[in-house]
Amino acid sequence: MKEHHELDEVWMKLKEIEVVKDAQWRIPLNYIDSYLILIVGRGDAQIAVDGAYSSLAAGSAILCLPNQLVYAVVEGEEDSELYILRFDIKVDEGSTKGDFPVNGIVQLSDPVKIVQSCESIVNLWGSGAAIQRFQSQALFHDIVYRLLLDFSRKDQAVKYTLTQTKAYMELHYNRNITIDELADLAGLSRYHYMRSFKRAFGISAIDCLLELRISQSKRLMERTDIRLQEVAERIGYQDEYYFARKFKQKVGIPPASYMKSRKRKIAAYSFPNIGQLLPLRIVPYAAPMDHYWTDIYRRKYESDVVVKLSHHYDFNLNALRQAKPDFIIGIDDFTVEEEQLKLKEIAPTLFVPWTSANWREHMRLAAEFLGNEAEYEAWMEEYERKVIKTTHQLEGLSRNESVLMLQLHQGKIYAYGNRSVASVMYEDLGFMSPLGKDINHSHQELTLQRLAELDADRMLIMMTDSLDPRTSWEELRQVEAWAELRAVRNHNISLLSPYMWFEYSAYTQRKFLDELPGVLKA
Repeated sequence: MKEHHELDEVWMKLKEIEVVKDAQWRIPLNYIDSYLILIVGRGDAQIAVDGAYSSLAAGSAILCLPNQLVYAVVEGEEDSELYILRFDIKVDEGSTKGDFPVNGIVQLSDPVKIVQSCESIVNLWGSGAAIQRFQSQALFHDIVYRLLLDFSRKDQAVKYTLTQTKAYMELHYNRNITIDELADLAGLSRYHYMRSFKRAFGISAIDCLLELRISQSKRLMERTDIRLQEVAERIGYQDEYYFARKFKQKVGIPPASYMKSRKRKIAAYSFPNIGQLLPLRIVPYAAPMDHYWTDIYRRKYESDVVVKLSHHYDFNLNALRQAKPDFIIGIDDFTVEEEQLKLKEIAPTLFVPWTSANWREHMRLAAEFLGNEAEYEAWMEEYERKVIKTTHQLEGLSRNESVLMLQLHQGKIYAYGNRSVASVMYEDLGFMSPLGKDINHSHQELTLQRLAELDADRMLIMMTDSLDPRTSWEELRQVEAWAELRAVRNHNISLLSPYMWFEYSAYTQRKFLDELPGVLKA
């Protein structure tokens, strides 16, 4: 067991404890200024630390360090019980051993005891008596002690048995496998198995089995003569309608649409074309997968994109000649004329007019070109219903307030206008933009002086410095001109997840529409 000698030179003090029993609770995306422990007593929580997302099940905890970028939200609608402990540490003068020895997620070996200690701290902390607050500090140190033991424990034996059950699922995914069966194989209780599997592989055992089945179903659907009922039965589902629901939940489109789309080889030549095709229930046969901003697609569709394009012209041209797609969709402004002519020699090609049309028209043109007008109409109807619902959700926010969406990158500030996902706020939800005639630009640099002139009531900010965004953010916060901005003075600053909103397409517009209520109401 690790000794943690650095603890000899560290002093800890609990600053605050909070108990949460609200399914709508969240920690808005922000850099935290103290150490934070989040302990899940009941329910589940989703947390992102410096852009890395994890799920926390009941009986687990996470320890975060100051200046980490943290976002957390309760998952599901069931009753939840979370404890949030914020604390500070002081290192002995002259110490060379750093501050705190651990951070990250840990599975609690005795969650009942730790939750009981948290409940006692909550009661003592609120009493107002100094002696009881002193007692709460002792209980807090005991919690930290137990967490350190859990961090230090070796779990290789458990990891081996979990790997064995994962291999069992890979061999028998077409059987009616239950959690109890897998837990028996691992020699663990049902509850311990579920917690341990998710901790080991970052995904629940049920979701792992679902991924295996969906992956196999996609391979089966490459055959043109197979019926959906047969696909369902071969991967372990007797009910094809239940399978269809699970497939759409995981892939984003119904299996019938997926089968239809696989009968045509459609190439998305530029990355926004992916976001134009997916709402039409088309998973592209070829698409760019090497840009960091395509991560939102790569994580979900990489295995479906057979021909992975890049930003190298010659490579793409050769790859498409060999793939022989049925259709190619590109962007006129992104593709030089010579390149367009060569692509037209390979297959019927549409180059979407980038600057003269908006995202709705981009999608409509793609739908007409591919014969997917019905899918376009259905998607747009659903989008407009979502706009109405979101408008009602944000009724408490004044539309007379001006809102700016900003990007902080390498010490520079950029504003997003109507040629970006910011159009969701301005065109769909009716928020005011202070940009005036400049609103039609997609991305423009602003000085602090210009920001002061715009005087926005509220600002949404994403930081995209790849090396150390925290440093850029802290440096900006120290600038007097920044601190004097209206939105900063009134604490109307919301941070956005980076790299999600660079694209201007139907897919990202909908994702941003889904995200906005949580961002603006945080």
